[in-house]
Amino acid sequence: MSGELGLRRFLEEAGHTLVVTSDKDGPDSEFEQRLPEADVVISQPFWPAYLTAERIAMAPNLKLAITAGIGSDHVDLQAAIDRGLTVAEVTYSNSISVSEHVVMMILALVRNYIPSYQVVVEGGWNIADCAARSYDLEGMQVGTVGAGRIGSAVLRVIIVQTGVWPPLAASTWSICRLDPLALGVLAALLVVPPREYPQPADGGPASDRRRAAAGRGPHR
Repeated sequence: MSGELGLRRFLEEAGHTLVVTSDKDGPDSEFEQRLPEADVVISQPFWPAYLTAERIAMAPNLKLAITAGIGSDHVDLQAAIDRGLTVAEVTYSNSISVSEHVVMMILALVRNYIPSYQVVVEGGWNIADCAARSYDLEGMQVGTVGAGRIGSAVLRVIIVQTGVWPPLAASTWSICRLDPLALGVLAALLVVPPREYPQPADGGPASDRRRAAAGRGPHR
């Protein structure tokens, strides 16, 4: 586990032993060999050590199974309940990372970044072809299914990046229940307004050009 989560000094000064291993699969793994003496198991979410019912039975001292992130699908929850084992996660620990990843993907798609990058990698330089499918996020509508920590953070990041924060009118960021889905989830719709461009006092062609620039990227 990267950096040992900064726990080694803290635990060892308190008289505990910290064992960090990536050898966690199979009956001969270090993980299974250490389980009988373990009080706490900390596992990362994307490459976890699976705590099956059989492994929980092998660990009579085990009191706590923590995910260093979120999720618990690598733990047999019924076996943990039967044993009185606490299963915990670090709620909200990576919500900002996920929301920023979502925004990155939105921008990559809207700006046609990945195909354009591939053009460059292959030695091309067809700017016109790449730009033909590249649009501004400004002026678009961005929707999220679910407006919890991650969904609302996605919208907040987009608001900051497009320069319209603060404030937002209540009608700009609206949250409504999606009854047809029958999931009890929330949907949020953010309308990213075009920037207000300075207008020449007499209007004219310059004003028209600015309005056209503000409206670029009509695809929704």
